[in-house]
Amino acid sequence: MQVSGVFPFLGGPLDESNLIGCSTLSDNSGKKFRYFVVDSSVILAMLEDPQGPEPALCPSLTVLIRGPSGCHTWTLQLHLQPREGRTHTQTLIPEHHGKAQEVSGIQYGVKHQLFPEHMDRVPSVKADLSIPALHETFPKEVQKQLEHLQEVIQRQRQVEAQPQVRGRSFVMTTCRPPPAATKFQTARLFLSHLGLLTPETLKDPGTSGVPAQLVSLDSTLPGFSEDLRRLDQLPSRNCDSAFIFYMKAGQRTAAEILRNVESSCNIPSHFLDFLSSLGQPVEVGQQQVCGVSTNSSEFSAVLGDSGGGVFNGERFVLMYADDLTEIAFIVPSSSSSSNHIRTAYDWMKSPEEAEPPTEPPYNLQSNSELCQDCTPQPTNYPGEDMKSFRFVLSSIGSESKLLIVWVERIEDIESFPLSDLLSETNTETPTSVQLIFIHPLKTGLYRIRFHGNTTSKFSLVVPLVNGSVVSKRSLGFLVRETVTNCCHRRRLESDSAPPPHVRRKHMISDIIQRYHSRHSEPAFYCGLFQDP
Repeated sequence: MQVSGVFPFLGGPLDESNLIGCSTLSDNSGKKFRYFVVDSSVILAMLEDPQGPEPALCPSLTVLIRGPSGCHTWTLQLHLQPREGRTHTQTLIPEHHGKAQEVSGIQYGVKHQLFPEHMDRVPSVKADLSIPALHETFPKEVQKQLEHLQEVIQRQRQVEAQPQVRGRSFVMTTCRPPPAATKFQTARLFLSHLGLLTPETLKDPGTSGVPAQLVSLDSTLPGFSEDLRRLDQLPSRNCDSAFIFYMKAGQRTAAEILRNVESSCNIPSHFLDFLSSLGQPVEVGQQQVCGVSTNSSEFSAVLGDSGGGVFNGERFVLMYADDLTEIAFIVPSSSSSSNHIRTAYDWMKSPEEAEPPTEPPYNLQSNSELCQDCTPQPTNYPGEDMKSFRFVLSSIGSESKLLIVWVERIEDIESFPLSDLLSETNTETPTSVQLIFIHPLKTGLYRIRFHGNTTSKFSLVVPLVNGSVVSKRSLGFLVRETVTNCCHRRRLESDSAPPPHVRRKHMISDIIQRYHSRHSEPAFYCGLFQDP
């Protein structure tokens, strides 16, 4: 059964401290786990303490799986019966009947012999003496063994004859099953069932720098827990962002555009429907995965009487996530200050955090960028809570921005105050801005226009192309897919943005090199039979 994963709306990944009930992950808490590496790419942290609903009746195991695709938590139980026909057996108490039973069956005194009785009455002749007896042909060592066997048989005969001495009756004892086992070596069972406890998997392949298929890690070395914490902070998906603006007919200034989303009275309802189709409202600053809170709320409850300005990044953003990517949609408003809009870090930090440090641990190419294709990097500030995940969104390659603009009149596209918006939000002018304009038609359909200093490759991004006309039902989905593909396109063109799974794979390789247990194969097997 999967307990947790990396999907933000279903709860973030658990770590060792969550499983054993500790407040923080430390070297002492890590000693309760066994750590193994499979195929130099997956770290398995196994907790053998029973965690399931039937801890005393079946072997239970909790496994934290850390790999390039993220961190997942699974609980495993071994049952010898199918799930449908599983019954709970109770241990029976033995009952001894001390009183002799009157009716114990008919006893027959049968003497077992190898030959008929009349053979002893037949007189022997000299020819019979020419063949030695069988026991005389055995060596002395075999004769000693036979004598010992005869003694054992004689003692057994005496034990069987005891009930007959006491009035030809037996003392009966109720048969019962043995008591159920309560302690299992579940880590050894799990690895054995996967076929990993063989000499071939533990043998070094002989290639320089390539470890065996199954490697154990020494969790007692200093810094091990800290490196696992940094690995958990690395994202497992691409994190992107896009900004949404609403432009009324005839507007020319940035201040007018930012005030449109302050109240729902200023904008039509189909714009709010478009926002609700982009993602779920997510509160910023709680327990975070890739810089975004795992607490999601209903759209209407968060929206209130706002026209979408509540998703300005100060408290809420619109979040969409799947297995490969995360997109944060931000709707800037006039009520959000420049400090809230100028950096993605301000949007993603916790409410209890103070101002960001003067010397951030990671270099930001632009300390104030309105919209950027971003890849998260972990921040390690002093006193930071180890159970929360905070990331600084840094730009990749060229400073490329992506803006989605809802325009009431198609002629206003040419007069969109891009530079004023960048200046109003204290954002430096980027080298490339990609604009997606959405214009509602009288027929109920929506026309899509691309604009800006984009490259020729940007026009090849699908599913939307310049001049597309789509319905209201498919508008949010198609815009979101176009934004995702656009961000993927920019990442492919940049050499300075490795994919998240590559960064996690490199860090896993570093952990293996640092904490690889150098024990021999006999010592490895002995450690599986001992408590951690």
